[in-house]
Amino acid sequence: MAKVTVRLYSLWQVYAGAASTVFEAKDLEDLLEQVEQKFGSRIREKLQARKIDLSGRIDEFSLVLLNGTNIKQVNDTSLKDGDVLHIMPPLAGG
Repeated sequence: MAKVTVRLYSLWQVYAGAASTVFEAKDLEDLLEQVEQKFGSRIREKLQARKIDLSGRIDEFSLVLLNGTNIKQVNDTSLKDGDVLHIMPPLAGG
């Protein structure tokens, strides 16, 4: 099991009530499940209070980077001590 720091940004940080947390996980999927269990429902509740309904896991509606690489582009899902997972709300604007 690897010790991985999870950093939340912007509204996710406010809604979750934490800027960063350290998790112990065996791989990326295990880490994402733990993040969902700890923060997912809190973030969705805050969004629903604003009439925004998002379903699915937090990583399905967020920008998620593992050591700076989008997790959708990560081939090796193993983790090592010191890895950092960054989770940001989707960006929009113009």
